[in-house]
Amino acid sequence: MKKSFDIRGLDCESCARNIEKVLSKKNGVKTISVSYATNKIHIEYNEKKIDFDFLSKVVSDMGYKIIEGEEDDVKKTDRVILYFTLIFSAFIIIFENFLRWVPNIHWVIFILTTPVQFIAGYKFYKGAFNALKNKTTNMDTLIALGTSTAYFYSLFILLSGGVAEYFGTSAVLIAFVMLGKYLEEKAKGRASRVIKKLMDLSPKKATVIRKKKEFSIPVSEVEVGDIILVKPGEQIPVDGIVKEGHSSVNEAMISGESMPVGKYKGDKVTAATINLYGSLKIEATIIGEGTVFNRIIQYIEETQTKKIPIQRFADRISSYFVPFVIFIAFITFVLWFFSSGDINSSIIRTISVLVIACPCALGLATPTAIIVGVGLGVENKILIRRGEAMEKAHKIDAVVFDKTGTLTRGELEVVNIVPFQGSSEKEVLSYAASLEKFSEHPIAKAIVKKMGDGKLHKVNDFKAYPGLGIKGYINRKPVLVGNETFMIKNNIEIKLF
Repeated sequence: MKKSFDIRGLDCESCARNIEKVLSKKNGVKTISVSYATNKIHIEYNEKKIDFDFLSKVVSDMGYKIIEGEEDDVKKTDRVILYFTLIFSAFIIIFENFLRWVPNIHWVIFILTTPVQFIAGYKFYKGAFNALKNKTTNMDTLIALGTSTAYFYSLFILLSGGVAEYFGTSAVLIAFVMLGKYLEEKAKGRASRVIKKLMDLSPKKATVIRKKKEFSIPVSEVEVGDIILVKPGEQIPVDGIVKEGHSSVNEAMISGESMPVGKYKGDKVTAATINLYGSLKIEATIIGEGTVFNRIIQYIEETQTKKIPIQRFADRISSYFVPFVIFIAFITFVLWFFSSGDINSSIIRTISVLVIACPCALGLATPTAIIVGVGLGVENKILIRRGEAMEKAHKIDAVVFDKTGTLTRGELEVVNIVPFQGSSEKEVLSYAASLEKFSEHPIAKAIVKKMGDGKLHKVNDFKAYPGLGIKGYINRKPVLVGNETFMIKNNIEIKLF
């Protein structure tokens, strides 16, 4: 079984990598991919050996949380904490730089810094502890070490009767990191919104015929074998086969083709496409995640999450990066202290090394680029199946298209009108547009657009013939607009010029 879950608590790419490492060792897990950029887990597993509760417990024991179909207020809480951290940090900066002469001001600064350090900074301590529990390190390790060093060293000086100088360093660092992560989340949210837009296009209800009665039910409750009634203008809710009726279906969402496709008994239809004219009764053959439309969404999600070679390379580097930075920070303190004898300078330089080297950008740059690229592709009606294609795209020097009509705007346009038997272009267009204004066919829209603000005739007894054309009466005279087959059926002679 393949499934995707949202996950909360990821603070950096190292968190995602640690979850992958732990879950990949569990019996029954076939493939696992955790994306820090999208906050999702994509997993393929044997449901006979493990289930959601087991996965949730394993991830929970690591300090994270899997979300399945439920809303939470984590983001709202994070925003509140961010705002209070920014406000407190602003006051701390003002007090440290402009009000140092005020008696006991450093105790005030200590009071303001403490909630920032242990409330706003709690997530960094938690992340560092979880990493330590899993015998690894991450970005939180650097932040926790750096800010704790600044805070507790300042507290030691303050309790010793000296002037504490680095409370502000601790608070401002936490504020900046939280602000950066907030902006990062907003960027990821904008990039991922394309999938949500696609999902909103899927039909939510279906009219099912059971025991000769019609019931409107959620699409999720449709079963294979159900007979579904799809009226003109409605979306087809599932993949199926036409059992009764005939119509034209707009399949542009799936195929990219702007021309509707005629559907008759025995023809296949696809979920999320639009029935234009006649009513159809279809038998559901594929439902839920198995439909073509839902598989497209899955492809996009997998492309955004699946790691390409350059990303795996970045992950390997970042896995060694944090321990290396901690080592460099220790060396910095030792060398600076023994060369200068100044512990203040030694500590502040050690803190600088710890906090400036957080490897978030290293692990986030590639997946964010993929998310944005795939999203822009979907917006421009391009489906990117694999992230590797984007990685190699810069080497492309030629593009070959398979058929005429592929390179179009996807909209039909009237480019020429050929009247005969004494009719004028304006007269032909006005009669055609008068009928076509009642139709949703792409050709109809092109004809009406060509007519513009011109005067239209009153039409009576309008009727559409799916796959053929339309008919109506103007001034009590029949007017037909349609294809060659439609004209022949109505005994109209066709002259070729």
